[in-house]
Amino acid sequence: MGSDAAEEAGDAVTTSTPPILDRLTDAQVVALTLVGEARGEPLDGMIAVAQVIGHRTHDARWPNDWRGVCWARKQFSCWNVFDSNRAVLERLAPSLVSGGSLGTHRGEVVEALWIADGVMAGRLRDLVHGACHYHALSVHPRWAAGHTPIAQIGNHRFYNDVA
Repeated sequence: MGSDAAEEAGDAVTTSTPPILDRLTDAQVVALTLVGEARGEPLDGMIAVAQVIGHRTHDARWPNDWRGVCWARKQFSCWNVFDSNRAVLERLAPSLVSGGSLGTHRGEVVEALWIADGVMAGRLRDLVHGACHYHALSVHPRWAAGHTPIAQIGNHRFYNDVA
């Protein structure tokens, strides 16, 4: 998200993945993605972002696994090497793997794990009607031009009509 120049410079996702990230479960990767992408959003907003990840696992344009979708190049800015959220996620990863302290992020990580588990198991109602795209209200990506949001939840707009 942001200017095109910044996107080109900073969107090299997981080009040098710390080994600890490979030890995370898919649910933990999804949960960290939610912390990075939707921290501070209402519960429905976090669920909606998780559902976008899930819908992408069934769409040929993305990998067919949860971590592959989360780590796909130029998709979730929190995993971009120059995004400040990535450093937070990398600091949380060892605690998730070992069951250690999550510090001040405990509440949001526990909530994100609950959401990841519910969405991955199909237990939560689809709030975004099959959407595979979303963006923050604060940005206006080129891909959204000419498309109608299917939902606006919290600070994000969701789209299910982007080819």
